[in-house]
Amino acid sequence: MRIFEAQHNLPWVIEGAAVAVSIVCFAAEGDRCAESSVLDGRAVRAIRSDLRDIDLPFDLRNLRSLAQNRRVAFQGVKLAGSRADDDDDQDEEERGFVIDQVTAQGLLNAGGNPNGRPNLDVVRRYWSGDEALGRNRNRFVIDFGPAATEAEAQAFAAPYAHVERFVRNRRQANREGRAARRWWIHQRARRAMREAITGLDRFLVTVEVAKHRTFRWAPADVLPSGSLVVFARSDDFFLGILESRFHKLWASETHNPLENRPRYRIGHSFESFPFPPRPF
Repeated sequence: MRIFEAQHNLPWVIEGAAVAVSIVCFAAEGDRCAESSVLDGRAVRAIRSDLRDIDLPFDLRNLRSLAQNRRVAFQGVKLAGSRADDDDDQDEEERGFVIDQVTAQGLLNAGGNPNGRPNLDVVRRYWSGDEALGRNRNRFVIDFGPAATEAEAQAFAAPYAHVERFVRNRRQANREGRAARRWWIHQRARRAMREAITGLDRFLVTVEVAKHRTFRWAPADVLPSGSLVVFARSDDFFLGILESRFHKLWASETHNPLENRPRYRIGHSFESFPFPPRPF
């Protein structure tokens, strides 16, 4: 089969809904439709499978992960997962874990924990895309970690009671049996990510899907959401490379061209990127 015409991100407005649409036309080799190729309205010699001009100097379709880049970049935590009913309930489930500053302060001031530990151990600052872009929403998250037993969670009395009230019943309809049984644990708690950033005084994040690629340092006490890509590094040299024109061009060339906003893909955008040696 041969792609003979492709169009990226056509504006499409119907019944008040404005969306971006990509169109791909293909035909069998030898078909008269495949005798010429048009990409975004201009004639090209051929269109690659990643919907780019075959004569572009970059062809990043067959990238391989580099060993030195593995186990450095991770997805942030996913609080709630797929459910048998609607998205509104999923949002409510997520809000059971995510709390505002006033609620967080009340939990932090609460005592009476059987384990004698402060609630600061499980009430953490929470970052999603807004915070990574510098728009602080002063949100916190109740986080018992990826492996806490229910008894261990209950030992933080007030946070456990809050999650029990807002999350437990909704989790019973979760399609994943594990999530229903361990309802006090985040849907994707990202144990590997947590282990990788342990001991760092800061770590780097970027919004996974964004029109403009930027990177920002997150303090060690922040729990990053699943909308962020997390890098387990704390040195300025690393930040300088990711912020470089070369890496941003690499990231823009490796995202899915059918998406309206570029997605930073860990396997392609980061793990395949050849870092230069440190100059010192």
